[in-house]
Amino acid sequence: MNRYAVSEVSAETDAPPICELWARNLESGCIEHAKGKLQQGYVANPAAKGALFVIREEVDSDPALAGVIGLHPRRFFQNGHQWLAATLADFSVDSAHRSAGPALMLMRTALNAGRERFPLIIGIPNSHSYAICRRAGMTPLGTLTKYTLISASRQRLAQRINRHLLPVAAPILDLTLKCRLIWKNLGLRPALNCREASFDDAELDRIWAQRPPALLVSDRSASMLRWRYCRNGVKPWRINIMQEPGGVDCGYVVWRLEDGLAVIGDFFSIEPSRLTASLLRAHARSAFAAGAHSVSASFLGSESITSAFYRAGYFLAESPGETVLVAKDMSFGEVTLSDCYLTTYDNDG
Repeated sequence: MNRYAVSEVSAETDAPPICELWARNLESGCIEHAKGKLQQGYVANPAAKGALFVIREEVDSDPALAGVIGLHPRRFFQNGHQWLAATLADFSVDSAHRSAGPALMLMRTALNAGRERFPLIIGIPNSHSYAICRRAGMTPLGTLTKYTLISASRQRLAQRINRHLLPVAAPILDLTLKCRLIWKNLGLRPALNCREASFDDAELDRIWAQRPPALLVSDRSASMLRWRYCRNGVKPWRINIMQEPGGVDCGYVVWRLEDGLAVIGDFFSIEPSRLTASLLRAHARSAFAAGAHSVSASFLGSESITSAFYRAGYFLAESPGETVLVAKDMSFGEVTLSDCYLTTYDNDG
């Protein structure tokens, strides 16, 4: 029987074997991408340096690295309190060791160590690692539900109907979608303006400083947004700042185009219950003008905010959302959905 041992390692001194494992098993397949992930995610985190745990197969001479998991520190805020929490990240087990035993051993050790440092750990696992997280003791909080807004239907219809029908069906459905969106947005107030911005824009910190105190929300200061989204990649993120009538900046949307799909990475406003529907609508106009055929966003939290998606014309997406799991210290207290504000921004993978 194979024997394994888990240990905590340094992102700075133990980088080569970790990067090699990531390059073999994570979706990029690129050693340079893995090096960037390690540096940006674990060394340069403004909240605190990240933690890394590895599992090795115990052999006589050279213990082979079998898996790795990370914890990204995130500051969470609510009602004047501040906690240094963490999110699970970069969980990967090498293909030669993908039985439940090593993966569960690695996950349990990381969570046990994490609980000693962080009162709250959040994980948003994929379908392959969900069962491991549950067996390791994490409990479900809810679903990071995915929503979609469609402007042009041709690409989606091409997967469902005979191609000879597309020239007739697509324009009819597009007109129907357009009429529905106009009807949905009748009377939607306030009407926000949308401007292109940068992640260095000083207004981002002003928006973050005006957050509702009752929300349980992770740090969305400009430095954290830069850390999360200003990483080298083939599809860079962009940010739009929303303005109320009179030019008052009141929120933002982080997004990027992926083959005609506008993917929202994060959205936030100074009054989410009042402004989210208007914010989503203003962003959609910008995304469609930039060539998007549809928009996608994910959220878990208050019903007043989830309902804003429907008011802005969104549908539930066909693909199911991801389950958000938590592990917390008893001192942290109860985590309730009505207080939470989680988006794709909080998913470190």
